Amino acid sequence: MLLGLLCALIFGAGGEAEFISAVPNLDTEVKQTIEDKERRTYLLELVDSYEGAIKQFSKDKEQLQMEVNKASGDRTVSSENLLRQYDKYHQARRRLIASLIDYRLMFQEQITEQELMLLIENAIVSSEKDRLEAQKLEEKTEDELNRAFSEIHDIIIRNIQDPVKSEAVTNSFYIFEQSMYTYLDIARDTKADRVALLLNKTATREELEGVYEQSNQVRYRAASDFAVLRDRVIENTTEKEWKDINKELKAFFKK
Repeated sequence: MLLGLLCALIFGAGGEAEFISAVPNLDTEVKQTIEDKERRTYLLELVDSYEGAIKQFSKDKEQLQMEVNKASGDRTVSSENLLRQYDKYHQARRRLIASLIDYRLMFQEQITEQELMLLIENAIVSSEKDRLEAQKLEEKTEDELNRAFSEIHDIIIRNIQDPVKSEAVTNSFYIFEQSMYTYLDIARDTKADRVALLLNKTATREELEGVYEQSNQVRYRAASDFAVLRDRVIENTTEKEWKDINKELKAFFKK
């Protein structure tokens, strides 16, 4: 469960819907910008397909995340098997990104650079409020992460009775925490790169795949680091302590 929370805080949607979010009300902007009826109809169909693929993945993602969370909370599940469960989600997301890149390339083939720039300019003007709200939300991320780390650390340590084992877990937790902040910085940089590329009329498949793969690798490194932390907690807790920790964590995630 901790892994799901941290991925949500640090990576958000991870780019799955970035072309849509980079140009808010994309279907409306297409209708207003593209005068050619045939191309306009085709572009709107692409937008619908793009959004449909994201919605389907969102449904599948819930089940995949439930399976990862279930494995994470079971101390009899090895980290190797946990990462296998996570890899199912990881691979599903990679398949989604591949299909979205297909839609993105078909979209740019049917729109001129002038039309794309006009579409973006209109969207920026009409969505200033949305942009400011997104900026405020992003600024809150680190504060939320600070609070989450503090509370999660307290939950874990409060339930470990042996001082030596408690210190061992604390040291591992701080290493993990610093790694997550490093990944947060990387995520911010790669997000800026992705958005810039998505609004580039001449973006190639190789460029799009490359910038998304950066995000994929950061996510997987975060999952691997979490597996190491989980191992340290299991090694330094009794079965009862482990159950108590997970019970409190479940309550924390429902807040």
